[in-house]
Amino acid sequence: MANRVTVIGAGIVGICTTLSLLEKGFVVEMVDSDLPGEGASHGNAGVISPWSSVPQSMPGVLHNVPKWLCDPDGPLAIKWSYAPRLIPWLLKFVQAGLKHRLPTIADAMYALNRPNIEIYRRHLDGTGHEQLLIDSLYVHVYRNPVDADLKQLAWRMREELGVPLQVVDDGELHEIEPALSAEYKAAVLIKAQARALDPRGICKALAEKALSMGATFRQTEIKHISPAPNGGWIMHSADGEYTTEKLVIAAGAWSARLLAPLGVSVPLEAERGYHLVLKNPGIV
Repeated sequence: MANRVTVIGAGIVGICTTLSLLEKGFVVEMVDSDLPGEGASHGNAGVISPWSSVPQSMPGVLHNVPKWLCDPDGPLAIKWSYAPRLIPWLLKFVQAGLKHRLPTIADAMYALNRPNIEIYRRHLDGTGHEQLLIDSLYVHVYRNPVDADLKQLAWRMREELGVPLQVVDDGELHEIEPALSAEYKAAVLIKAQARALDPRGICKALAEKALSMGATFRQTEIKHISPAPNGGWIMHSADGEYTTEKLVIAAGAWSARLLAPLGVSVPLEAERGYHLVLKNPGIV
């Protein structure tokens, strides 16, 4: 039983974790209330970036919060009835953006993300869906060309880690993205990235590969987890109890709730996201 692992969560993180464990010889079961890839992972932005190394919380972010909250088109909106529960997380978020903490966080993010394209391609190999992952650029656009400045802290941090960057002017930018509004006058390109053409399709392909390699899938909702008397874990679900020797929690926004009764405090909050799928966008 020592080589048996249960992965709670069958989104892209849980599926890739399952594949990596199978490669190492573990016997793996995935558990999720939805079918694999049917949660948040089916509609994400599809960005696969080995260079995601700049923390979301940066020096000065706190000063921008009032402006964002007052701007209907701003990047931050909070349901005020939820604000009291959010305050502990917000305090940790601001603390993480203190300048002396940035190098440690950036190094950790770099170590986690640097090999991700290689690992995705390895997992997709043999699925018949390798074409769902393509090479790509990440394009940060600016209305004012002066703002495309690699001397800014976030760009300096990337350069120190060897991220391939390039500043392009108005003409080059619109050659790269002809459909982009003319109001954007410059951009910083992050090169050597990848993009998922169909995030849901990749989830399905990788889940099928995991099952073909011997993984199993159980569709049920895990209500809570408790330690088993003789070691391992008991998973309490809507349709019974299940035991496992080793456990991976990859349940996204629900992970903190599952871990809290075990005395594990994870500063995790959900971020609401939306996406549109345009059948015929008219852009090639």
